[in-house]
Amino acid sequence: MSSNSSCPLVSFCVKCFNQRQFIEQALDGAFSQTYRPLEIVISDDGSTDGSSEIIRRKIHNYQSSGGDIPIVFNVNPDNLGNLGNWIVFGNLAHGELLVKADGDDISLPERTEMIVKSWLATGKRAKIVDHCGSVMDINGKQLDGIVKFIGSCQAYTHDLWDHFPIQPAIGKRSGLYDDLVFFARASALAGEQFRVELPLLLVKYRHGSGATTSSAKYRDLVLKLWVSSRDSYDYALMELRENKDYLPKELLGSALDQVNRRKQEACLTAVLLDRTSKLREKINAVSCLRRHFGCRSARDTLFQIVFLLPHRLGDILLAPYFRLFYFRRMYSRR
Repeated sequence: MSSNSSCPLVSFCVKCFNQRQFIEQALDGAFSQTYRPLEIVISDDGSTDGSSEIIRRKIHNYQSSGGDIPIVFNVNPDNLGNLGNWIVFGNLAHGELLVKADGDDISLPERTEMIVKSWLATGKRAKIVDHCGSVMDINGKQLDGIVKFIGSCQAYTHDLWDHFPIQPAIGKRSGLYDDLVFFARASALAGEQFRVELPLLLVKYRHGSGATTSSAKYRDLVLKLWVSSRDSYDYALMELRENKDYLPKELLGSALDQVNRRKQEACLTAVLLDRTSKLREKINAVSCLRRHFGCRSARDTLFQIVFLLPHRLGDILLAPYFRLFYFRRMYSRR
């Protein structure tokens, strides 16, 4: 896409933390973007593995070879966590739209261009642009499967930072999910029409390198996911309340209700998964889940029943479920 007055400035944002074995490929994807006008913004979240030196060398080589994309490079003096690092981009980036790129994934050259076309087709009303990605293993080998509309495959409008000047303290909750928090921000600004979904494979998503895909213990893995989701929604609720004066009043109540509902579901599911929960607490959690959140499938019913069993027996039954269904469903092409 050639540069002209109708093309908004876009920031291609690469976030990195201790990903030295993958960051060069992530930056190659960033440098290959066909869209203009574009800036590349890189934020290293205090890596201790030498990532920042690799990034500086890649930037130098790109600029020395005549690369035309301006680059902003930041290194956080302290590790801020996934959400904290993503919030930093609001101060670093100048674009109307921020494309998110993880330091272990590879973006296709046309990624930004396709995202911008989809966003402009909404009249810039959408706050989040979602797309899909193909799946590769940790060594870059292509796998059979796709990821759909997850945080690694998103772009956000800059006003998702501008309307949230007050930042509650994150504290020790470094595992907060930035995509869940920004979902809450977007729904508070744009209501039900806050996102547009683009069914194109624009990222090569690396399975097995992230914190949520490296554990072999199913119960511990899924419990961690739901606890992080619970804490993320809790933080999002604090953000909405503390920034209420900067948000559309006619949308705020609905956004608070929606986020609180998701938090409650995450709380109940975490109780069900937690080994320290008493049987009575788990039975109550199942009852509330089915009464207030419904049951999505027979598989979910089986999932709930298994977690009512003694832990050792439940974990034995979960092992084949994990192998046969969980990742297959996660990366399903349907």
